[in-house]
Amino acid sequence: MPYNPLSGKYLDVMETQVDRWIKDNRWTDPQKAEKFHKHIANKATCQWVGDWNTRPKEEAARIANHAHANNALYQIVLYNFPNRDTGGFSAGGAGSRQAYIAWVSAIAAGLGSRSGIIIVEPDAIAHAPELDENSKNQRLSLLRETVVLLRKRCKHAYIYLDAGHSDWLDAGTALGLLLTAGVRFANGISLNVSNSQWTKECYNYGKRIVEGISEEHGIVIDTSRNGAGPPPPEQTGFNAFANPPSNRLGMAPTLRVPPPNIFSNRLHALLWVKVPGESDGDYNGAPRAGMFWPEGAMRLVAGLS
Repeated sequence: MPYNPLSGKYLDVMETQVDRWIKDNRWTDPQKAEKFHKHIANKATCQWVGDWNTRPKEEAARIANHAHANNALYQIVLYNFPNRDTGGFSAGGAGSRQAYIAWVSAIAAGLGSRSGIIIVEPDAIAHAPELDENSKNQRLSLLRETVVLLRKRCKHAYIYLDAGHSDWLDAGTALGLLLTAGVRFANGISLNVSNSQWTKECYNYGKRIVEGISEEHGIVIDTSRNGAGPPPPEQTGFNAFANPPSNRLGMAPTLRVPPPNIFSNRLHALLWVKVPGESDGDYNGAPRAGMFWPEGAMRLVAGLS
């Protein structure tokens, strides 16, 4: 039986943009503030680090130290890969391989020996087949170097290499890319980051992948906005992934995953990797990527009492 290394541990809860919005607007917009406080605030969410952080080592240390003080696991997302999002709404990232490795090294130094969860570069694997062969091989090589570096320097970290979601690459293709990218040095894969595929579909997809890696590798799934599943067929193109109006809040983040008769110990955690209410980019009436968007947050909690 596979072992879940996160079992019995706790997720750290840090302040997010929604918490700050509630503080600033509780008297001027009490209805939204109450909804957000009840359903989104004070939950464990992942902390994203990227090229917007001018002091990456210090930011990583702040996140790790906060978790350590609470006897909990930090949750950090590395999002600074060269040619990030292949020029999409979240375009950017490090300017070179050398700059990226220096950045990862700074993050690793900040995290140190603290215990936590590291999500490595959402969508980097899933976008790889779109690249020419040379660029794809360079991408996979850099991901491998990243995972190996993190494994050596963050000895108490649980590392999950992102693999897209169940409606992107077929499981066999994803497995091949992940193996080349060094997933054997990680604890498993992350799925559904900033997406809305059903949890069970992601689990079944991920299980096929991790069974091809080892008996120990597992899955973490982003449930921050998959409560209503994927967008309906009429929501196509950008409408299907950039602030889709159909998104709803999913299951709360937890390390106490459903019993084995539903999933199995291959499922390590349900996480809120994407912070609920933060924009995917300036589409569908939203602000730039990463900004808190009250109207979008209200959509997520629509129908909740």
